Amino acid sequence: MRMPRTGAVEVSHNGTVISQETIETGGIGSFCSLRWARPRDYGGRFRLDAIQRDGLCTFNPYPRVSDAGPPIAHIPTVPLWYERGPHDALIETLATDTTSALAFASHASRTTSIARHYVRTRPLRPSSTAATEDNSIQLIAHLHMASVDPAFCARGELSPRILASAALGSLNRGHGQVGTSFKQELIAGVKIKRDGDYDMALKGLMVIAYRYRALLTQEQVDFIVNVLAPNHLRGPHDPKLESYAILTENVPETENHMLMINSSRYLVNQLLHDRTGDPKYDNVGNGLMTWLLIYLNIISKHDFLEFNARPYQRLSLHVLFNLHEFARDNSIRAAAKILLDHTMVKFAVSSNRQRRISPFRRLKENTNSPTKINDMLRDGIGGDPVTR
Repeated sequence: MRMPRTGAVEVSHNGTVISQETIETGGIGSFCSLRWARPRDYGGRFRLDAIQRDGLCTFNPYPRVSDAGPPIAHIPTVPLWYERGPHDALIETLATDTTSALAFASHASRTTSIARHYVRTRPLRPSSTAATEDNSIQLIAHLHMASVDPAFCARGELSPRILASAALGSLNRGHGQVGTSFKQELIAGVKIKRDGDYDMALKGLMVIAYRYRALLTQEQVDFIVNVLAPNHLRGPHDPKLESYAILTENVPETENHMLMINSSRYLVNQLLHDRTGDPKYDNVGNGLMTWLLIYLNIISKHDFLEFNARPYQRLSLHVLFNLHEFARDNSIRAAAKILLDHTMVKFAVSSNRQRRISPFRRLKENTNSPTKINDMLRDGIGGDPVTR
């Protein structure tokens, strides 16, 4: 008696049958109840979500055969020892709600817990790809763990320092264009496109070059500055980057991009001036420090232009943290600290007893829309839905 063309795998865990997974026929990419099968008589692949703890798994396959083919002998049971990796970011020490000093006392522990979680759940895989905000944050997490716990390794992985070194060297700058990016169709088939957003990667690369300098070789620092940082992002402030063209109109560059572009330029200049002594990289002499101080002063007087906009506020805060931590000019560090303090006080006051309700949103079309992924009533979205 021949088996039907649909095969099955009986899955046991610690001696108990927990599932019978079906492998459907069909071409590559076919979708059958979340089960995907290759077009082979004797093979296939399925997704298994039922295993929740460590133990011995056994897979007992029942092969499918072609209608005209001969019967196939029973395939031996396949044993597999399964260890479920730790996917939760276990906060070892919770922040207290008494004083800021006591809360800050646990800051290092909480930071390390988050970095450890990131390394475990987002392993680095060196590949020739452009630097992005996402892979720069992966690198930061791995380098953080290498700095605080050199012996740490995620299960089944090499040390974070080895992985970070290999992954950093495999990056390239892609198009290397900074500023706003877009790709959309206007009317009558007219399409417009602009490459950008590389400054989102640069803000993370600056953290790697400065905070984790002790874990890098000079060649790796030079690689960040000379290869990953675009040549046009060094020296004095470039007024041409303050706007961009859409068809016949010039549009002002957005606040978060202006901050990311010029803070990264400032930090790249510091590294280049250390190495060359060239006065064009002196942020005081070339006027970049003055430009940044004026720009930050405007924000301190009138607040951020991009408020009630969760993704943009995140990017601007990253810039302020970078300037506060890595800038060598006292005035720049002080200006960044003022804006950080201002932002934290606003958050503390407005989030108290959840009293913050914004009168409008960045994207008006998302207001009260249950179809949007950031709707407050949908599962797994997170807090503060009114800011996006």
